[in-house]
Amino acid sequence: MDVSDLMRRLKLYAARNDLQLEGRLGGGTDGEVWGADVSTVLKAFVRPDVYENEVACYHRLEERGIQSIGGFTIPKLERLDDELQVIELSTVKAPHLLDFGKAYLDCQHDFTDEAMADWQAQMDEIWGDYWPKIRAVKNKLQSIGILYLDTKPGNIKPPDGWDNRPD
Repeated sequence: MDVSDLMRRLKLYAARNDLQLEGRLGGGTDGEVWGADVSTVLKAFVRPDVYENEVACYHRLEERGIQSIGGFTIPKLERLDDELQVIELSTVKAPHLLDFGKAYLDCQHDFTDEAMADWQAQMDEIWGDYWPKIRAVKNKLQSIGILYLDTKPGNIKPPDGWDNRPD
């Protein structure tokens, strides 16, 4: 991943929209996320397909009038720039659901039963007693055609005070 190109695009987006970058909030294999001075978040993507997936998911949610699912707030897509592959999202507080870059629209998974069982066991371990709530959110997304697979704690933040560690 070329972070310098992502930063160039973020800075250009900010300049075009009279924004100031406030600091890095995160990043990973798909891109970089930075805060902006107007309480929004800017996200630049490494690959066009991930950008397109994320934008399509936010459009689907907006079309359906969905701003939260099961008490998890979903950021609102404020603006985007197809040329720069940058989106601007509203900020959200926990509990929230983020990152639709690895989601798929209008398709079913093609994982084997064994792979799904392994994934289910991993989710049970990560989320513990909270997994049924996360699974309900996933199921609601699937009911509107969004297959959401990236169910890690960095993307799904339960209410403050949630802790999956055993007593």
